[in-house]
Amino acid sequence: DLQGLNVDTFAQDPRPKADILFVIDSSCSMYDKQQLLSQNFAAFISYATTVVTGGVDYHLGVIDSDANTQTGGKLRSTMTNPKVLVNGMTNAEALFRDKVRVGLAGSGDEQFAELAVRALTAPLVNTDNAGFLRPDALLAVIAVTDAGDQSQLPTAVLTGLLQNVKGAQRPHLFSYNVIGPFAPSPPPNCIYDPYTDTALHDHLVTQFDGLKGEICEQTWNQQLHEIGRIAFWYRYRFFLSAQPDL
Repeated sequence: DLQGLNVDTFAQDPRPKADILFVIDSSCSMYDKQQLLSQNFAAFISYATTVVTGGVDYHLGVIDSDANTQTGGKLRSTMTNPKVLVNGMTNAEALFRDKVRVGLAGSGDEQFAELAVRALTAPLVNTDNAGFLRPDALLAVIAVTDAGDQSQLPTAVLTGLLQNVKGAQRPHLFSYNVIGPFAPSPPPNCIYDPYTDTALHDHLVTQFDGLKGEICEQTWNQQLHEIGRIAFWYRYRFFLSAQPDL
């Protein structure tokens, strides 16, 4: 029908919803970086607590980068620190500070995208990680590492699997972000992992409209603030269901 008309309708949430998954490097070179992430949580969460009255309706979870254990991809928790942190918890900041210190005993073959896929898809999304991912919420993956991504699946496969979490028709609901080893060489008093091929990081950040930050920054305040803006802000891009006839 050459005269047909297709109407796309978009509704902006009165109170934004956001699901935030941190994938944190658990290898032995990450002690000081885990501390910096823990100490700068306030900069990251500031958008979530101030953007609207009552704050953003967020879910926040953490996994580590070790794919060689039975817990790979499972949201981290303890008896006193639940799998999912939500807005309204009086001690959310303290729980986050504790949760992101994932330890230093993880594999040196860090896998970020592959573990994010594992965390956000079946079976884990319906079992161990049930209740984290919501169909109508923004989703942000944030990898924190001093290494490249050594995921084993091909880049095209990882891209497709991540895209399918929210669906190919809803790219505005997903961003992939990395705080990583992006300088030509680490500055004084900071070290990178020996594996620093950031090609997969770069591809996924570009593909999914995310942000990059430098792992060896002396303060993470600004870069966490910017990533928080992407992760928690109102949706600002709306994709049509077909190519418009101009």
